[in-house]
Amino acid sequence: MIQFSVPGKPQPWRRSRTNGKRHFTDAKTVANQQVWAWAAKAAGARPVASPLRVMIVARFTPPKRASKADRARMLANYTHPIARPDADNIAKNLDALNGVAFVDDSQIVSLNVAKIYALEAGVDVTIVELSA
Repeated sequence: MIQFSVPGKPQPWRRSRTNGKRHFTDAKTVANQQVWAWAAKAAGARPVASPLRVMIVARFTPPKRASKADRARMLANYTHPIARPDADNIAKNLDALNGVAFVDDSQIVSLNVAKIYALEAGVDVTIVELSA
């Protein structure tokens, strides 16, 4: 099992773009990929070839405009963030772990993504090897 956290506001995986002549991935996505890969490597990840279960928890800070009562409900998980980025776009960041934590993301047979409010923003990732 590998567990790691990516600090900061959860970032979505952005689609590659075309400027008319060439196809490219924007700088924010490349930087985010590097942070995910670095965090996994720092946690001791190595490419495995077995089936995997992945759990992702994206942590968002409550909005500054939230009242004390609303903030308390958010932090107690009575209220969940429904704003962007979408949970599926956060999960697409797993592509950055190809060759780092697994051979290919096609090995993921179970995926759970949750968005919650917390005191500190970030993304917590847990990768569990299943028996083949």
